Amino acid sequence: MENSIRHAKLQEKKDGYIIVKTCLDIDNVIHIEIKDNGCGFDSYNIDTSKHSGIHNAVTRLKIALNANTEIISSPDKGTTVKITFIKRNADEVGINDVY
Repeated sequence: MENSIRHAKLQEKKDGYIIVKTCLDIDNVIHIEIKDNGCGFDSYNIDTSKHSGIHNAVTRLKIALNANTEIISSPDKGTTVKITFIKRNADEVGINDVY
Protein backbone atom coordinates (compact mmCIF):
# COMPACT_ATOMS: atom_id res chain seq x y z
CA MET A 1 0.00 0.00 0.00
CA GLU A 2 2.86 2.35 0.69
CA ASN A 3 3.96 2.17 -2.94
CA SER A 4 0.42 2.93 -4.10
CA ILE A 5 0.28 5.98 -1.88
CA ARG A 6 3.78 7.22 -2.73
CA HIS A 7 4.16 6.36 -6.42
CA ALA A 8 0.81 5.83 -8.13
CA LYS A 9 0.11 9.57 -8.47
CA LEU A 10 -3.45 9.04 -7.28
CA GLN A 11 -3.71 12.65 -6.15
CA GLU A 12 -3.53 13.64 -9.81
CA LYS A 13 -6.66 11.63 -10.62
CA LYS A 14 -10.18 12.79 -9.88
CA ASP A 15 -11.29 9.21 -9.17
CA GLY A 16 -8.09 7.72 -7.72
CA TYR A 17 -8.54 4.71 -5.46
CA ILE A 18 -6.78 1.96 -3.54
CA ILE A 19 -8.73 -1.22 -2.79
CA VAL A 20 -7.49 -3.78 -0.27
CA LYS A 21 -9.08 -7.23 -0.12
CA THR A 22 -8.21 -10.01 2.30
CA CYS A 23 -9.42 -13.57 2.55
CA LEU A 24 -8.63 -16.72 4.51
CA ASP A 25 -9.55 -19.73 2.41
CA ILE A 26 -10.54 -23.25 3.45
CA ASP A 27 -6.92 -24.44 3.07
CA ASN A 28 -5.73 -21.87 5.64
CA VAL A 29 -4.13 -19.70 2.96
CA ILE A 30 -4.29 -15.94 3.42
CA HIS A 31 -4.86 -13.93 0.25
CA ILE A 32 -4.20 -10.19 0.15
CA GLU A 33 -4.91 -8.11 -2.93
CA ILE A 34 -4.00 -4.42 -3.21
CA LYS A 35 -5.27 -2.63 -6.31
CA ASP A 36 -5.00 0.98 -7.44
CA ASN A 37 -5.88 2.89 -10.58
CA GLY A 38 -2.75 5.00 -10.52
CA CYS A 39 -0.12 5.60 -13.18
CA GLY A 40 1.08 1.96 -13.25
CA PHE A 41 4.35 0.75 -14.74
CA ASP A 42 5.67 -1.99 -17.01
CA SER A 43 5.77 -4.91 -14.58
CA TYR A 44 7.58 -7.12 -17.10
CA ASN A 45 10.59 -4.81 -17.36
CA ILE A 46 11.29 -3.66 -13.81
CA ASP A 47 14.69 -2.00 -13.52
CA THR A 48 15.68 -3.11 -10.00
CA SER A 49 18.39 -0.43 -9.87
CA LYS A 50 15.60 2.18 -9.99
CA HIS A 51 12.81 0.18 -8.32
CA SER A 52 14.62 -1.68 -5.54
CA GLY A 53 11.69 -1.13 -3.17
CA ILE A 54 9.55 -3.63 -5.06
CA HIS A 55 12.32 -6.23 -5.00
CA ASN A 56 12.99 -5.60 -1.30
CA ALA A 57 9.30 -5.90 -0.34
CA VAL A 58 8.88 -9.16 -2.27
CA THR A 59 12.05 -10.55 -0.68
CA ARG A 60 10.96 -9.58 2.86
CA LEU A 61 7.54 -11.16 2.33
CA LYS A 62 9.20 -14.37 1.11
CA ILE A 63 11.60 -14.50 4.06
CA ALA A 64 9.09 -13.57 6.78
CA LEU A 65 6.00 -15.41 5.56
CA ASN A 66 7.17 -17.66 2.72
CA ALA A 67 4.72 -15.57 0.69
CA ASN A 68 4.18 -15.69 -3.04
CA THR A 69 3.79 -12.27 -4.62
CA GLU A 70 2.37 -11.42 -8.04
CA ILE A 71 2.54 -7.90 -9.44
CA ILE A 72 0.31 -6.99 -12.37
CA SER A 73 0.71 -3.52 -13.80
CA SER A 74 0.96 -1.55 -17.00
CA PRO A 75 1.44 2.15 -17.70
CA ASP A 76 -1.74 4.24 -17.22
CA LYS A 77 -3.71 1.14 -16.09
CA GLY A 78 -2.86 0.93 -12.38
CA THR A 79 -1.31 -1.85 -10.37
CA THR A 80 -2.55 -4.99 -8.61
CA VAL A 81 -0.41 -6.82 -6.07
CA LYS A 82 -1.48 -10.30 -4.95
CA ILE A 83 0.16 -11.85 -1.90
CA THR A 84 -0.56 -15.38 -0.65
CA PHE A 85 0.84 -17.28 2.30
CA ILE A 86 -0.14 -20.02 4.72
CA LYS A 87 -1.58 -18.85 8.03
CA ARG A 88 0.58 -19.83 10.97
CA ASN A 89 -0.49 -20.22 14.57
CA ALA A 90 0.88 -17.76 17.13
CA ASP A 91 3.13 -20.47 18.64
CA GLU A 92 4.78 -20.98 15.22
CA VAL A 93 5.80 -17.33 14.90
CA GLY A 94 9.06 -16.34 16.59
CA ILE A 95 10.31 -12.88 17.46
CA ASN A 96 12.70 -13.01 14.49
CA ASP A 97 9.77 -13.43 12.10
CA VAL A 98 8.50 -9.92 12.73
CA TYR A 99 9.85 -6.93 10.77
